[in-house]
Amino acid sequence: MKKLHLLIVIIVVLIVLGLIWYYASPLKIRDVMRHTNQIEKMDFLIASYGTFKHYSIQFDEKTNSSELIDMLDAESYSREFKSYKGSSDRVIMMIIFYRDRDGTVDNYSFDITESGIIICNNKQYQIKGDTEEIFDNLYEWIKNNGRYIPS
Repeated sequence: MKKLHLLIVIIVVLIVLGLIWYYASPLKIRDVMRHTNQIEKMDFLIASYGTFKHYSIQFDEKTNSSELIDMLDAESYSREFKSYKGSSDRVIMMIIFYRDRDGTVDNYSFDITESGIIICNNKQYQIKGDTEEIFDNLYEWIKNNGRYIPS
């Protein structure tokens, strides 16, 4: 009976430590985004103080998505246990179009708020660092590299 009790305590402790490690270990953007290779196009909808702006970037040899990925990869991210309930922050909503292994084009959404919350694959992540500066840099990069699409 004592051995069974000890085994149960050890299993519970291991599970708790595993969960702590899972949620506390830092991630890079390549761990957060579903696909960072063979991105062909990105559409952006930027909601900022009641206005919406739509941008689109078609990636080719001249315009490479690695610049965007490298910018986001400079920070680390953590998983969040809670689910996003919305906010009044500025937000950049992205639809990322990529070519998968069999050559077909697929897409997924990737949203980032001014407070550093990222939603991807129905999972929530948090940017570790100066979230407002990261958001502003991303916004400027999109404005400088994207094609504005008037509403």
